[in-house]
Amino acid sequence: MRRGLLILLLALFSAPALAGSEPFDIRLGKAPPPPPPPDRTKVAAAERFLAARQAGSQSRSRRGEARALLAAKANDDELFGPRDEPIVAYDFHDQAIQPAGRGAFYVDVYLLFADKDGVVKESRNETLTFEARGKGYLCTSIRPTGTMDWDQDGVAKSADAIGAEEALARAENVLYSWKQRQQWNAAFSVADVKRAEDGSVLVQCLRFTASRGRRGFDAKDSTLVLRKEASGGYRVDPN
Repeated sequence: MRRGLLILLLALFSAPALAGSEPFDIRLGKAPPPPPPPDRTKVAAAERFLAARQAGSQSRSRRGEARALLAAKANDDELFGPRDEPIVAYDFHDQAIQPAGRGAFYVDVYLLFADKDGVVKESRNETLTFEARGKGYLCTSIRPTGTMDWDQDGVAKSADAIGAEEALARAENVLYSWKQRQQWNAAFSVADVKRAEDGSVLVQCLRFTASRGRRGFDAKDSTLVLRKEASGGYRVDPN
């Protein structure tokens, strides 16, 4: 009996739709109820706290904005990152807002840090806990759940091994110029350097852009193609 039902279901899923027929779904059992919509007040509280942390990381004179929303102990590095590596972008999903009892909630967030030249240096995953205080929410806990150092030493060694140090430096200048032209927060990271069969140098990179004071960011993976010129330098071909 079960084998016959399985064959029938496979036949229905694999059969082409009849001309002019409407698409249909086959559901076995009762569909789960849709998740409740996110509490916009809680989402806004998390956004406000992260925006204040970003502002304090980019200008230490604004550290008080984040600390006014914090009801926990945290040093400047924990709250804002290293002095010369501010928060370029931050993000979380609405669905990450989860109850923590008695009106409190927690949310998993992601932060990206870069130096003044736009080179990504670190990313962090954190769980933030908020509790209702007065007419709003204060952050009562910042718990790191993962940290990654975006070390470029491996890329430099790869470039040295194939004699492409000059090409890598040219690619980094191109990426820095791109960062300077952006009208919003921007950062980049070089992921790999290698030679193509035609002798050109391929520099794989990631570019990040984000609006200051707003969660979310755009990440693009691209490859710069550098070719040696007769003058001895490198030109970057459009790719």
